[in-house]
Amino acid sequence: MDGEQPDAPSEDWYRRAADAGNVKAMFNLGSLYHDRDDKAAAERWYHRAADAGDLNAMFNLGLLHHELGELREAEDWLHRAARAGDAKAMFNLGVLLAGRGAPAEAEDWWRQAADAGDTEAMFNLGLARHQRGDLAEAERRYHQGALAGDPKAMVNLGALLQDRGAPAEAWYREAAEAGRADAKFNLGVLHHERNELAEAETWYRRAAEDGHPGAKYNLAALLQEQGDLAGAETWYRAAADAGEIDAMVNLGVLHLDRDEPAEAETWWRRAADEGHAEAMYNLGLSHHERGEPAEAEAWYRKAVDRGHTEAGTDLEQLLTERDAGEK
Repeated sequence: MDGEQPDAPSEDWYRRAADAGNVKAMFNLGSLYHDRDDKAAAERWYHRAADAGDLNAMFNLGLLHHELGELREAEDWLHRAARAGDAKAMFNLGVLLAGRGAPAEAEDWWRQAADAGDTEAMFNLGLARHQRGDLAEAERRYHQGALAGDPKAMVNLGALLQDRGAPAEAWYREAAEAGRADAKFNLGVLHHERNELAEAETWYRRAAEDGHPGAKYNLAALLQEQGDLAGAETWYRAAADAGEIDAMVNLGVLHLDRDEPAEAETWWRRAADEGHAEAMYNLGLSHHERGEPAEAEAWYRKAVDRGHTEAGTDLEQLLTERDAGEK
């Protein structure tokens, strides 16, 4: 949350003007001290400006108290600015109220801020209503934010429209051109679902280059389907390094297909450590095929505990083999 910033003249000029009763100068002194992390001096000058009715000073006092962990005082000052009509204060007051478990009050302030033109409030209100299942108001607020130029709202509006079968691509494209990696990813998915693979690859690649983990994985899977195993490995590695567990599993499969079982097991262990049942099952198979029944049983059991049905079948087979060998 960024506060209002002062104009350019010097500190001495501001002080002389403030001592002469210039309210804007009081506020600018507060902001100068705030930037220098002299919170005591900042609070003193903000207070003088706020007591003289300056809304920006009230707002910045709210932010300053929030930085200091003084939430009651922060709420009081944001309330004062919000009641006086400051849309930024309404939005930030909503954030504070939501953080202390008062969602209805938060939404009330976001609604007022949204109606006053605050795009962040439009988005937060849309998200809150979306989470509560009020899709009509969620769509209306996302649409309000999207029309005001908020790329986040464009993405969420597109997703909501897509969920109910309405056209979403135009909003994703606008958000993508504004730099949203998630919109680029969603465009990739749309084209992929329509079997427009060249367009899907283009958008996945754009999103992946922006760092989107899911796009890295989907691009790798698409390249693998097309037979570009080198490209697939590159993007699976990038996705795995970004925490995509399925990418770790698929990297293991690529290594196994190249007869590199040690590398395969390294990736499967990473995925298994994150709770991936298929990786546990694959490790069980590897140990089973190498004649290491104890290790195989341990991994099969872990996979079964995660709901992997094939692991249950292979575990039964392993136990049958063991029992037969003991007779």
